[in-house]
Amino acid sequence: MEKKELALFERAAAGDVLAQEALFTGRIDRMTRLAYLITRDHAAAQDVVQDAMIASIRHLSSLREAQRFDAWLSRIVVNHARSYCRRAGRSVPMEDVTLLPRVEEGGAIPSPEESVLRDERTQRLLRMIDRLPEKHRLPVLLMYYQGMTEREVAAILQLPATTVKSRLHAARRRLRMMIEREERHGPLQ
Repeated sequence: MEKKELALFERAAAGDVLAQEALFTGRIDRMTRLAYLITRDHAAAQDVVQDAMIASIRHLSSLREAQRFDAWLSRIVVNHARSYCRRAGRSVPMEDVTLLPRVEEGGAIPSPEESVLRDERTQRLLRMIDRLPEKHRLPVLLMYYQGMTEREVAAILQLPATTVKSRLHAARRRLRMMIEREERHGPLQ
């Protein structure tokens, strides 16, 4: 956290409403994407973020290390999103998520056939990720779809980095097995 951001955090923790607004405003989009990855519902994600922001503002002064603010806030969003899903009593589908870029890395636009195949592969992979247990699914979503490091995922989920690493390894192994099984026996139901 740079000096200007640290001063903003300190004013926000002291109860300065304008500082709180400034501190959270730049993080709302990222937190909403994070909540959406878990809830798979845009309205629910916005509600989750709003509830998480209120909770974090109430407890902002209890955070001892300002440098850990982003991980702390992300953890609150993840916990609120997980609570939402438990209260809703459902596992949320991932079919409507299109997370891969539409343009190739070199700037080339793929052909319509390539786009359809990529979308089908993406949807297939997302359905498989959705079948993973939560302890494996959350690290995958945070790392590969939110672009976080293993250390950041560990901080958010309050786990040792070695546990995150082993869960990611287990998730990749399970996904590989699902892909192989589907290739041999057809789509999973």
